[in-house]
Amino acid sequence: MTKPTISFALDCAEIGDTPVSHRLALDATGCAALAGRFDLRRVIGLSADCRLERCTHRDRGGAAYWLECHLRAEVEQECVVTLEPIKEALNHQFRVMFVPNKRIDAGRKPVEEAIVSVEDADREPYCGNILNIGEVIAQHFGLVLNFYPRHAEAEAVMAAFAREAAEHHPGPFGLLLAGKDKA
Repeated sequence: MTKPTISFALDCAEIGDTPVSHRLALDATGCAALAGRFDLRRVIGLSADCRLERCTHRDRGGAAYWLECHLRAEVEQECVVTLEPIKEALNHQFRVMFVPNKRIDAGRKPVEEAIVSVEDADREPYCGNILNIGEVIAQHFGLVLNFYPRHAEAEAVMAAFAREAAEHHPGPFGLLLAGKDKA
């Protein structure tokens, strides 16, 4: 299995009858690793306020745990049009239930990716007594990223490019006719 980008795991034994709160703040090394994973110019900062509690629901034969998280990050990406740097602030709250993965705990060979059904969309499997909170935070970080960031001047650049292209290449038949005259 691959090493998680955000190393933050919690032993289930630390979660008793009362909820447990943790705050995660990435250092420069963690920010650089996250930027590399998601192909960003850089992650300026990331923090996550987490609250974990044992759930009365017992899923797949073991204890289940709720993770409520408030994720805040600042990233720098490239504009998809101008390639200029763009800073963006992320602010995302999510809730996930950790459930035991009995297929792995039963001694079978661990699989790289678990097959998850639609009903399990808000569930994260865990093995043994360790909750991999860091990986869940990294996944949610990736989900809220803007995949097509655009600089404020992107529309003007695209319009200028379209005008120039229309002047020089009036369409596919214009290109064919221009080639015929040269022959």
